[in-house]
Amino acid sequence: EILSLDNPSEINHRMNGLAVAAGYRDRSAIEQLLLSQLEFERKSAMSSWKDMANQDFKKDFLIPDILPSPSVVLLYGAGGDGKSMTAWTMAKHVAMGLPFMVRGQLVPVEQGPVLILNGDQSEVLLQEQLNEVEMPEDAPVFIQQGFQLKEYNQFCKYMDDIKPALVIIDSLIGTSSGDSFDENKSSFASPLYWLSKNNGNMFPATTIMIIHHANKTGGFRGTSSIRDAVDETWALKKPDGGVNSLPLSSRLITIEKSRSGRSGTCLIMNMEADLSFSVADFTPEVDEAKTTPDGIVDRVLMRVRTSYPRTVTREELNSDPLVGGRVA
Repeated sequence: EILSLDNPSEINHRMNGLAVAAGYRDRSAIEQLLLSQLEFERKSAMSSWKDMANQDFKKDFLIPDILPSPSVVLLYGAGGDGKSMTAWTMAKHVAMGLPFMVRGQLVPVEQGPVLILNGDQSEVLLQEQLNEVEMPEDAPVFIQQGFQLKEYNQFCKYMDDIKPALVIIDSLIGTSSGDSFDENKSSFASPLYWLSKNNGNMFPATTIMIIHHANKTGGFRGTSSIRDAVDETWALKKPDGGVNSLPLSSRLITIEKSRSGRSGTCLIMNMEADLSFSVADFTPEVDEAKTTPDGIVDRVLMRVRTSYPRTVTREELNSDPLVGGRVA
């Protein structure tokens, strides 16, 4: 009943009162009880490996070869370098179903709702940034101001009501400000573990992009548990201004860690001539020096893409000198 109230001050006051009346020191114990109850209500029964092996778990890409789904992606970079603009541009592609440039070709993007959970910026600045990426007014984009990461019950409610294809949390620090915290302690990453573990179980499967700030030297900020908790980490940096550097209006995004074997691949964000923004894949079609199994995957995918719409058999791929695979 308390959580259904509108006034956050009243919620905090009554939650603390409830905790004291129940003999607890503070509201965190009550919140843990609520979370345990929620997990109990939504958890699946124990299954055998045979049952699990025959289940059709859907693992796909929200944006082909770019944004896996379901997944939790952490995008980090220095303040003012364009993290939010990158996220809003991807949100526009998803919300409107706009094609995305991958390996030099436009690929289709399945349209779906986008949920923005904002704890970092004012409404004025957010409106300005969404206008800059030319987000249409009728786009299925839903915005919740003042969100806090530990509002697990509320998060599940948003997910049940909206069923978004993409969730953007801006930012990790901004949505953690409701509690005293130390980002260098492993416990700071516990909400991220919760999101990764329950994506598709306690709430509908989705792609979650979390914006994070870099440290003073431009490196990853906070405990390494943050990196461990998510499926992918993306590092956004400005060009260094060298002779062979990208234009200064561009931003290079490197996928540093990926549970899908995509580490080392890149994206590029550009400011176009009309001052709009675009994000595209910036990964070479084939890395000749890459001899690991995922390098073979890249070659196979390239051959399939260039053969489209003609189909290609496994035998043809095995004998293709470019693919360089073995029948085994």
